Amino acid sequence: MAIPGRVFDDAHKGANSLIKQGALLVEDINDILACCFPHMELQRKSAIDMDGDEDYIYTLLGPERLHVDELIGKSGFEARKVMAVLTRLEMKDMVRPVPGGFYLRKG
Repeated sequence: MAIPGRVFDDAHKGANSLIKQGALLVEDINDILACCFPHMELQRKSAIDMDGDEDYIYTLLGPERLHVDELIGKSGFEARKVMAVLTRLEMKDMVRPVPGGFYLRKG
């Protein structure tokens, strides 16, 4: 099993090479669980109820960390509104802050 990385980043050459040689691609925890415990039934979390602003900010975050200032610029919202939405998303366990003013999606 290997987790893919950026194509042009030397730090990810090993994992990408393993995938090229036939290693199982790991995109999330479900890939690991399916490989290691093929007969285990997974319980899915019920859908999280998000309002329009929360859904919009969550979509803007994408798979990579994003600085709060960039998120404010991309959203077109005022800073206080973005911070309020991020706080609600944290409370719903959908995003997490990263040192330096960055945010990441969870799961």
